[in-house]
Amino acid sequence: MHNVLLLDTFSFGLIRTEIVKYLKKVKSHNRVFDLFITIQMEVWNVKGKLLKGVLSFGIGLGVLYGGSSVQADTSTDQNNTLKVMTHNVYMLSTNLYPNWGQSQRADLIGAADYIKNQDVVILNEVFDNSASDRLLGNLKKEYPNQTAVLGRSNGNEWDKTLGSYSSSTPEDGGVAIVSKWPIVEKIQYVFAKGCGPDNLSNKGFVYTKIKKNDRFVHVIGTHLQAEDSMCGKTSPASVRTNQLKEIQDFIKNKNIPNDEYVLFGGDMNVNKINAENNSDSEYASMFKTLHASIPSYTGHTATWDATTNSIAKYNFPDSPAEYLDYIIASKDHANPSFIENKVLQPKSPQWTVTSWLKKYTYDDYSDHYPVAATISMK
Repeated sequence: MHNVLLLDTFSFGLIRTEIVKYLKKVKSHNRVFDLFITIQMEVWNVKGKLLKGVLSFGIGLGVLYGGSSVQADTSTDQNNTLKVMTHNVYMLSTNLYPNWGQSQRADLIGAADYIKNQDVVILNEVFDNSASDRLLGNLKKEYPNQTAVLGRSNGNEWDKTLGSYSSSTPEDGGVAIVSKWPIVEKIQYVFAKGCGPDNLSNKGFVYTKIKKNDRFVHVIGTHLQAEDSMCGKTSPASVRTNQLKEIQDFIKNKNIPNDEYVLFGGDMNVNKINAENNSDSEYASMFKTLHASIPSYTGHTATWDATTNSIAKYNFPDSPAEYLDYIIASKDHANPSFIENKVLQPKSPQWTVTSWLKKYTYDDYSDHYPVAATISMK
């Protein structure tokens, strides 16, 4: 569009003001678009009285005050960015742990701002049946596409059940994935082996193939073996390594096109703190085993921290902070141009439980903090 207008100075001023207001508005909303506008004003005096201007402008958007071209560019930018969150929500079975406000927190988390506006959310420790069903129901409006909870059953809610699923195992795997976008494939996989109490659950991983607009993204949510003194002579770290190998073998056998993105997320129970510069650490080994790239880290320095989290402080007041939760990308597939893991520290409205006639009040959604990942796709 190209127009040349002959205007008096007053009219020119009005139009220029409106253009500037519009540009500021667009900028304030961080819209990315291809806009070219030039304004030329030639003012001259005709017989000392009449001022006129020539306004020449070209706009590559079709319509000055927004339109389909602005929206198309915005959606293109959004299509190239994926927002994935993982959160261990500490919903242990109320049969064993009745005083952790699981149902209260299911409502608080479902209404919380921190969990909104993601593309995909991985949930860990959604063990309690009632509370997890409640949480998933509360998230349904924001994330209508959901998996069932890992290891709770092997019915037709899954496209496949793989690994060592057992209907007689006392506890499920406590992992679910919810998505803003359609989930076109859902597979649950139960690990071959755990140790300690983990051996009494169907721990494993959830695989999802998600279609965001015109591209497929593959997201695996997991919760690896916990560090546990009840493992006896079995090293929890060695169990985790074998579980990571099971994940990598699954991905290898899936034959995912190498131009599609593959993400791993969840509570890995692998501590980053004091391990980043140690090539022999379990942290370094995790990335090697998964063939994954190390993300950029921002936000709080730990995902579990008894010095700042009211639930963690009550349970283990003297334990050091740990960084256990991640969203990372496979290097064998499409490589993000940027991936950032940001630890959030949202505070919940206060909630109270009563035990032995004593009231306890907390102001956190879980003992873990959520990790929000921003992935820039090429």
